[in-house]
Amino acid sequence: MRILAYCSEVARMPVWAAVGVEPLTSPPCRSGGQSTDWTGYDLVYVRLHGREDTPDVWFGQGLDGRFVSALTIDDIRTASGVWLLANCYAAESPWPQALYRAGADVVIAGGGINYAANASVVGVDLLARWLRYGLALGLSADHGLKLAKARLWMTKNRALSKGHPVLLKDDTLAFSIRPKEV
Repeated sequence: MRILAYCSEVARMPVWAAVGVEPLTSPPCRSGGQSTDWTGYDLVYVRLHGREDTPDVWFGQGLDGRFVSALTIDDIRTASGVWLLANCYAAESPWPQALYRAGADVVIAGGGINYAANASVVGVDLLARWLRYGLALGLSADHGLKLAKARLWMTKNRALSKGHPVLLKDDTLAFSIRPKEV
């Protein structure tokens, strides 16, 4: 299974642990300078920063805390496979439809603010991990997402029953396959 991950520099380690490949990071990658071929992947996991006021731009965050423009819609001309968008406000942005127009097979995203951590695999990174396992088993994106959510529910319920802190918020369980507009 071919996987591509692109994330903020500060999220490098948990993204790598979640999907099993070393991610491209921003910085140093910046919008307009991408030579990445976005085709030929079974899964593309993007964990950058999305904002309501600039819905067509995603931002990276460096180790120094500064934000840089990491990717714009114009940077994506071709795409393929399943795209999991962990960025805040991705579901309500123009990105899902732009990715479908570029050739993505499936786009999964959540609305509003999406929570994750920069030091451990929690939240949407856990969703990405279980989605990756499902796709590797040959499940469709729909069934892979259902498997991932079921695993997250079990993790959450087990943690609650043992009095442990919960490593995900309900925003992660609200991720869905975005419909392709015709």
